[in-house]
Amino acid sequence: MKKSCKVITYSVLAKGRVQGIGFRPFVYNQALKLNLTGFVKNTKQGVLIVLQGKNSKILIEILKKTPPILSKITKLSINISKMMQFNGFFIQKSAENYKSAETVEIMPDMATCPDCRKDIINIKNRRYSYPFTNCTQCGPRYSIIKTLPYDRPRTTMKIFKMCENCQTEYENPTDRRFHAQPNACPVCGPKLRLTDLQGNTIIIGDSRIIIKKTQELLTKGKIVAIRSIGGFQIACDARNNNAVKSVRIRKNRPFKPMAIMCKDIKTARLICKINKNEEKILKSQISPIVLLQKRKNTLISEQIAPKNNCFGIMLPYTPLHKLLFANVSRETLPDILVMTSANPKGAPIIADFNQVQLKLNKVVDYVLDHNRPIESRCDDSIVFDYKGPVIVRYSRGYVPEPLILDNIRLRPVLAFGSDLKNSFALGQGNKVYLSPYIGDLISGDSIAFLFEMLEKYQKWFNIKPEIVACDLHPDYISVRLAQEYAKKHRIKVIGAQHHYAHLAGVMAENGLTKPVIGLGFDGTGYGTDGQIWGSEIMKLDLSGFDRLSYLKYMPLAGGDVATTNPRLIAKTYLSKIRNSKFDPELSSGRNSGMIMTSSMARLFDAVASILGVCHKQTFEGEAPIGLEAEAMKARRHKIPYSIFHVLHSNLIDPHNILQEIIKMKKSNCIISDIAMHFHQRIISEILSRVIFFGDKYKIKVVCGSGGVFQNRIVLQGIEHALSKQGFKFYVNRRTPVNDGGISFGQAVVAGQK
Repeated sequence: MKKSCKVITYSVLAKGRVQGIGFRPFVYNQALKLNLTGFVKNTKQGVLIVLQGKNSKILIEILKKTPPILSKITKLSINISKMMQFNGFFIQKSAENYKSAETVEIMPDMATCPDCRKDIINIKNRRYSYPFTNCTQCGPRYSIIKTLPYDRPRTTMKIFKMCENCQTEYENPTDRRFHAQPNACPVCGPKLRLTDLQGNTIIIGDSRIIIKKTQELLTKGKIVAIRSIGGFQIACDARNNNAVKSVRIRKNRPFKPMAIMCKDIKTARLICKINKNEEKILKSQISPIVLLQKRKNTLISEQIAPKNNCFGIMLPYTPLHKLLFANVSRETLPDILVMTSANPKGAPIIADFNQVQLKLNKVVDYVLDHNRPIESRCDDSIVFDYKGPVIVRYSRGYVPEPLILDNIRLRPVLAFGSDLKNSFALGQGNKVYLSPYIGDLISGDSIAFLFEMLEKYQKWFNIKPEIVACDLHPDYISVRLAQEYAKKHRIKVIGAQHHYAHLAGVMAENGLTKPVIGLGFDGTGYGTDGQIWGSEIMKLDLSGFDRLSYLKYMPLAGGDVATTNPRLIAKTYLSKIRNSKFDPELSSGRNSGMIMTSSMARLFDAVASILGVCHKQTFEGEAPIGLEAEAMKARRHKIPYSIFHVLHSNLIDPHNILQEIIKMKKSNCIISDIAMHFHQRIISEILSRVIFFGDKYKIKVVCGSGGVFQNRIVLQGIEHALSKQGFKFYVNRRTPVNDGGISFGQAVVAGQK
């Protein structure tokens, strides 16, 4: 008599990015091929897979080595369990009330995949010209999720009942739209409407007619608010100078660069130089705005990014965007559109039609709207390429994926970030969740948005903070909010020095635990001596720092008021280096209240004014951006100074640098050459000290962070020269290099166990 074979049942739990990307149908189809029985289902903890059959280990190896393309498995737990035998393999309904300290990751919103792009241009396809086409490989996720686990009834798509055809796709495990929660078509899904600003409907429903009419309006120079995946954008014809000027006047945005969207990569190449890395980033499913070097004499409006050597370009990342460029050519309809965020200055992006009416009533002429609600607003992300993406704004395509820490474990911690370019960070264990770009906290709308997203993050990721982290600056709004939150919840506040938080973030991103040399260069950071820092060379690890070098302190008339007035900064600095009496302008009215600063950005501001590049800043960083653009025109690009010269002081002396600039200007040197010379001199001063301190402390690893590292001359010059000297250089890659990433560093500094 034969003995019955014992059935081994494997219980596999996949954690990470495993929901909303076709993970379950992938497992289902692999299981059928391998003749396995069992089931797969979503839970709040991840995807649970129960396997029976002799080929179970083969499927487990597939999940380890070749999982679905969009998935990111952070942990695969495998156990042998006792369960009943199954007669087949099934996809079960999601667990309703699964409780766990760990939660599944939420997918970011992703750009339209190639298959869906084909669907919307195929006249025989039932989704031809349908602007809400998606599948498990693309479309909205983050922006439509209400609660977990991720199923249609828990998203804003709940209000759209699927038609018979869509329901069949949704229930068919072999279809690429199987359990695609936003699945829809023209019969049953969201619909467009074109209105005027008063809400009067011009056209509703028929997407082809609406798209054609919108194209006509843009061609006539009209300004249209377009509801995108995470909020509204303001669009106009980028080749129409009058339309672009009109946006600037109406939005009170005289010089700040505006993002543009090109029909395709071929069109983008007409106006910018694009390398292979940049093309890859543009075409990726994150599909961010990429800062690209301008070509000369392009036919688009110079008003888009004046005094800037870059355009911020993106490609169409939703079906709606793709359709806006359908059947257009340079000769007929606009093939390049301004596509800038719809928001008041410093405030978060607008996602509601009523807010468009209220806050943009003097900005736009028409509104291209739709009826799919946006649950969580999300701006366009911004990056530039330097040996891979460097993030300037962290939002769509990135959030809310966790940043996974190596060698570090955190207590439950909430970090409130900085006042400008604010983000918050919520961390626990080896994960930190960085919020989307919030905006500047001078806006009440931004503060409200911060707490709106914080409530969602805590609910989604089940983190109850035990520590609150913030900046040291006593006058920061973010510090006040942190203190109020801590008091309300009776938990401790830990302050983290601004530049140390910047640099600790770079260390944590890269799993660095041994001491490094840190370069923290930006505009403002409150120092441990009560002064305003901003050019810090540190020796640090994740337990603390030593300040090794910085720019000698310079007076700043008017404190924060001066940050918008490079001419005033230049006058103050020049008065100081000439040992002359201060001009009465420097100590009167709004300019009273002299403070001392070692800010690198303020030195850039002063030089920009001395060279006539920028005397008044209308947006943060305008003067340094203009100075970099001027330097890029220079004939000489080599660093003329020996990086081995003997240091007479640990400190960098701005007096000598400014005197050199003035001397060159008096000698009638070309302004662009002087601008490049300034950049080279700064790089040289930094390199000399890094090499000196690196030798002294036997350290060959350098981290750089802060807004100055958005300057590609500085970034490339420092990294290239250091690598030649045997140093390994790191800069932010997974978080913004500017203050948008500082909350991540604060969380790491304050939350370590």
